[in-house]
Amino acid sequence: HDRHLQHRRETEGEGRLAARRYAGHHDEGAAFHASRVSGSRRRPTFGRLAFAPGGSLRPMPSPTVWLTTLGCSKNQVDSDKITAVLDDAGYVLADDPTTADVVMVNTCGFIEAARRESVETILELSDAKRSDAKLVVMGCMAQRYEQELIAALPEADAVIGLDRYPELLDE
Repeated sequence: HDRHLQHRRETEGEGRLAARRYAGHHDEGAAFHASRVSGSRRRPTFGRLAFAPGGSLRPMPSPTVWLTTLGCSKNQVDSDKITAVLDDAGYVLADDPTTADVVMVNTCGFIEAARRESVETILELSDAKRSDAKLVVMGCMAQRYEQELIAALPEADAVIGLDRYPELLDE
């Protein structure tokens, strides 16, 4: 077991190992409402036009999003609603996570196996996404264990609980 942990530390880094440990061992009573978001300054936009360097207006490509949904049918309903909001805001669904501007994971935190699957999926998508793409963790696991996920998953650009979905377009 110790050799296995040492191998994981060497190949995955301490942060990922902590995330995997967290998926199976956590404080059941913890619920926090905080987020860590890598901010960027946006140029002003007008519909599908933006100011280019030099001040001229140019057409903007539509941002792309990949959304992975885990867990129950409620999560699927939430994902469908979020997809509709993103579509209205001009986002286009990406063909796969490697091409998306934003990669989102709608997590499940109901039982230990679901939490483990959520962490594994977050880490897999973190590896698969482009280096300049944003990774957003959301869903019931993000709602219940937001602070712990922020600490354990530095790969996530944002951790957003259910009550904060309207902030998705702001971040």
